[in-house]
Amino acid sequence: MEKRDLVIWFKDLCKNDIPRVGGKCANLGELYGKIGVPVPNGFALSADAFRVFLEKNRAAEKIDALLAGIDVNDQAVLEETSRQIRAHLEGLSMPKEIKDAVQTAYRELCKERGRKEVAVAVRSSATAEDLPGASFAGQQDTFLNVTGQTLLQRVQQCWSSLFTPRAIFYRQEKGFAQDKVLISVAVQEMIDSKVSGVMFTLEPVEGDRNKVMINASWGLGEAIVSGQITPDEYVVEKETFRILDRKVFKKQRQIVYDQGGGTTWAAVPEEMQNVQALTDAVITRLAQYGIQIEDHYGAAQDIEWAVDRDDRMFILQARPETVHQAGKPKRGEKEPMEQEILVRGLGVSPGRGSGQAEVILDVKGIAGFHDREVLVTEMTTPDWVTVMKKASAIVTDLGGKTCHAAIVSRELGIPCVVGTENATKILKNGDTVTVDGQRGLVFRGAGAKKEEVKTSVAPVAMSVQPITATKVYVNLSVPEIADKVAQETDADGVGLLRAEHMMLEIGKHPRLLIEEGGEQKMVDIFSRGIGKVAEAFFPRPVVYRFLDFKPDEFLALPGGEKYERDHVGPNPMIGFRGEYRYSVEDDLFRLELRAVNHARKTMGFTNVWVMVPFVRTLEVFRKTVQIMREEGLDNRTEPDFKLWIMVEVPSACFMIDEFCREGIDGVSFGTNDLTMLVLGVDRNDTSVQEIYDERNLAVLRAIAYTIRICRKHGVTTSICGQAPSVYPDYLDFMIRCGSTSISVNPDTVVASRKMVAAVEHKIQLEKALGLTPHPRIAKIPIERVEFWKLVDE
Repeated sequence: MEKRDLVIWFKDLCKNDIPRVGGKCANLGELYGKIGVPVPNGFALSADAFRVFLEKNRAAEKIDALLAGIDVNDQAVLEETSRQIRAHLEGLSMPKEIKDAVQTAYRELCKERGRKEVAVAVRSSATAEDLPGASFAGQQDTFLNVTGQTLLQRVQQCWSSLFTPRAIFYRQEKGFAQDKVLISVAVQEMIDSKVSGVMFTLEPVEGDRNKVMINASWGLGEAIVSGQITPDEYVVEKETFRILDRKVFKKQRQIVYDQGGGTTWAAVPEEMQNVQALTDAVITRLAQYGIQIEDHYGAAQDIEWAVDRDDRMFILQARPETVHQAGKPKRGEKEPMEQEILVRGLGVSPGRGSGQAEVILDVKGIAGFHDREVLVTEMTTPDWVTVMKKASAIVTDLGGKTCHAAIVSRELGIPCVVGTENATKILKNGDTVTVDGQRGLVFRGAGAKKEEVKTSVAPVAMSVQPITATKVYVNLSVPEIADKVAQETDADGVGLLRAEHMMLEIGKHPRLLIEEGGEQKMVDIFSRGIGKVAEAFFPRPVVYRFLDFKPDEFLALPGGEKYERDHVGPNPMIGFRGEYRYSVEDDLFRLELRAVNHARKTMGFTNVWVMVPFVRTLEVFRKTVQIMREEGLDNRTEPDFKLWIMVEVPSACFMIDEFCREGIDGVSFGTNDLTMLVLGVDRNDTSVQEIYDERNLAVLRAIAYTIRICRKHGVTTSICGQAPSVYPDYLDFMIRCGSTSISVNPDTVVASRKMVAAVEHKIQLEKALGLTPHPRIAKIPIERVEFWKLVDE
């Protein structure tokens, strides 16, 4: 077989080539050469190439055996079958003739652009894809910002994605034989989009063919297609190109190029978040392109587009709109419901569905979903397709009318409301609700009869948390629970993100990891963990405390005995730890710094701050800060980057004025260690626990003095020990001293906020009545010591 049959350029393709290159590639060829709209150049690996790959590796027999008699409604079986097939295909060797053909075509594309390497998008194009009546969008994998080094690997992964769980399920539901659908791969020049989105040449919910509907947001279009953001929406009248409606949403995040390949999330600059993503002129021109494409095909189209950083417009792909040309979806009852409205969002799939709400925040939880329940989640990606068919309705926090979930919901005829922002917070498991996918509303109950309807019922509001001047942060150790904690506690941020759990996830001593060449693994795991928490709380601050393992805590890890035994002294609590360890073992510290840098600057989570633990001396602190600056973390030049220190050692209290002059932004009291060192009591020694007390006057004086000096220098103060949530009088003391925040465990955030509000209210009343805190009025009777006197001493 000749190479030209394996790789075919877009200019040589047309819409009739679906059997050769699948629907996506055939449509790209038609767009590129027959319609006259701007399309990035590229080439297709034909279905014949995939057939050659299977034949040369004799792979079809194993695939057929694994798929024989599969029950696609058994989620566990479906996922395991998919895993086995994909692992088998990705482990096979790429035939030489295919490898040579791909590499030659890629070099030609680079030569055309006058570059050594060109970033490309690698997209699947199944031979049953993008056909009228069936939308395979998102069923197979897509890889963005791919270069020559990883191109062949991504092609092979695209091939294996013909057998994702959702793709196997969808083909069976649509009646496509599993062994009759082949896959082509589109390799297309990547557009570094300033703004991008999706366009329908009809209104996708109502099916109004006199309108064009455009969704737009900053960065790459995957954010919209995947339903992870709520994009701007513009509606254009076809006949006059008049903009009939525009909805501009806050756009806080965007997907951008990752310097290491692929893509990453980044924060949208604050001044751009509420700005209309497209000018009216661009909206009009896109609508004209859409109608031009629709007229050529003679059918309504679903189109992806992009505008690059030079303001050039490109059409990235087009496919038939699959819902309204196959007949309008079934509508619900005509009578409007006047029940209690729980949630409002965007109606994207008409009809009404009732059932018990099932809130699922992770795709891993879908196995427990039951027929006719209402699926409630943050967003429904293609991975959820097996449970979407079971649902009576779908409700999501995120997404717009053109996200993949909305398209599939309409095709399945399931009522769907997206972009509610808070459905996963308001709706609870077991709540009986009714979803109106036409109006974008979720009501309490299963749909009352007309005579039972109440005509004036106020919407239900979430339980209101008191507003406090003192910030209430949360302490976190496990990044995986960040989303849940952020939603359930409404904390003002994370006052202490511990690093130790991430080190345990790696499962070995960091020195052994480096010896094995695993530096990047540590950077990746730490940046992923930090990013997970920062994303959950964005834009609220996340204060990451650098790794503070004591020598004895490293011993249990593989490599611990070898690398840590010499550091374990008689009392590891005051041994080789904290900032001193960073100055001695700076190579380990630099890995953490690179992880923080990646989370902040590559992933875009500028809400990540850092905290140095167990600070002892000014000289060692300066060395620590210098290492940070060498790795690109400098609070002097980055206004949104804050440097805190832990105040756990008495020397930090006595020298706090000097630390403030060094440019710190905040301090956080670690009362456990501070109490131990002020009182000279080993907090792990049970024989002396009787005299270990965080409320001792000496400890309180150290804290009060530190807060007073910090206030003079404009440095924020916090406490991340458990004392404020255990002792109400301790909280009163901290707030009266002027502490700007507290940080408590997740289970006490709500109660602590109420306690803070009560203390602040009491202080306001005292001021209003002209009363001042003195022993008879505002004393805090800890051990009968009226220590409020110390504030003025």
